[in-house]
Amino acid sequence: MEAILKGANPPREIKARLLINTVGKAIAAIAALEPESQVIARGIKGIAEVRIKNDEAVNITFSGQDVIARNGQAPDADLVMEFATQDLFLDIVDDKVDVFAAICLEDIRVEGDLHMGEEMILFLDKVGIYLQ
Repeated sequence: MEAILKGANPPREIKARLLINTVGKAIAAIAALEPESQVIARGIKGIAEVRIKNDEAVNITFSGQDVIARNGQAPDADLVMEFATQDLFLDIVDDKVDVFAAICLEDIRVEGDLHMGEEMILFLDKVGIYLQ
């Protein structure tokens, strides 16, 4: 997996599919381990789904205590963050594109619990920093 993700010219489709699941697990780990993120995660209850349009998805359950990431779509998500393309998703993860700017340009669709959406943006920013 590392050879694909860090190779000179990894196939972008494979990289995006691997990373969407990695992002979910990374958000759960950051929420469990980083003190500032623990406080944020305790204030969230519900399910957030992060997906690439017509492609892979990951769902993250916040219980107020634990944060659990699972591959695939959520049956009843409180928040859906949908990236328009694999390339956009990869640019967000690589910290090349600002999440807020992408939302304003409607390249990221956010539906549902907007408070949870604000917190997820913070987590996505942290994932971008940690995965650099």
